[in-house]
Amino acid sequence: MNSSEEPRGRRTVAFLGESKAVYRGEELVKPATLEEALDDAAHQAYAGGVEDVHVVQIAFTAGNPHIKELRVIVTPGA
Repeated sequence: MNSSEEPRGRRTVAFLGESKAVYRGEELVKPATLEEALDDAAHQAYAGGVEDVHVVQIAFTAGNPHIKELRVIVTPGA
C-alpha cells in the first residue's frame, strides 16, 4: 500500500455483557444466565447510542453442575 491509498476496513465498537453465579459458601444462590448477560450487553449498547446489535461471541466458565460465569460480546448491527 502506498501513502496515497486510504486504509481499508472500519473500526467498530463492542459491548460486553456479563452474568456471574452467586454463591453463599458452597450453596448456589443465583446461576449465571444467558438472559442476564444479553440484558447487560443491551443496556450497555443502548447507553452507547446503539439499538441494533449482533451477538458475535458467547463464552462461559463451566462449573459443576452450573455455569459460573457467562459473557456475551455484541457489536453494532443493522
